[in-house]
Amino acid sequence: MDASIPYKYILFNHTPQVVATLERTGIVSHFSVKDVFSALSTRWPYCHVCGKVGMYLWIPECIRCCFLCMEMAPELMPIGERDAKAAFGLTSGMKRVPTMLTLPGVYTIARRPCRQRRRLVSRKKARQAAIIVHGGEDGFANYINGISTKTKIACERRITALNTGVRHITRYMTTIPLPYFNANSRETHIGLACRGCEFAVHLSPLPPYDNAALIQH
Repeated sequence: MDASIPYKYILFNHTPQVVATLERTGIVSHFSVKDVFSALSTRWPYCHVCGKVGMYLWIPECIRCCFLCMEMAPELMPIGERDAKAAFGLTSGMKRVPTMLTLPGVYTIARRPCRQRRRLVSRKKARQAAIIVHGGEDGFANYINGISTKTKIACERRITALNTGVRHITRYMTTIPLPYFNANSRETHIGLACRGCEFAVHLSPLPPYDNAALIQH
């Protein structure tokens, strides 16, 4: 992150856990202080996906999200570093993609322990990097068309499997609570939800997300 002193003062005083998490996951160099401050102090804490109140940070893109979208939205299903390389032809371009190393801990509403550390990225960021690496949209399309049928099927299977990851543990591993900082009042709002609220969300019917719509390169 860059050296903007006013932004750093606010971040370290109001959200030290966010800064610490970005550092511990190894993704901090991909986002500036202004990026993190923007997510913290947007005009209103809207979820980047659905537009409702979002009190979480989706780390791979440094964007706000709500709990429901974190659990279910196809665009917030992270992709493994190896899968990104295979699906998008990024053997030599992964440095362009913000990659986070997950932390051992207890995740999901069922409090599942996970000690294995995984390298995860945003599928959107991986695709953007692939377009650059392959020389634009046309170059990327040519790459996809040029790979063997066997390889293409394998890649499509990887993407399909990732699209079906509703409430997958890696979704929780790439998300942390993010307070809302009101720049005018200089107040920080953390947002509150009881255990019953969490179970109500967890047990609610799945929304009509169209997973098939994201099976594209």
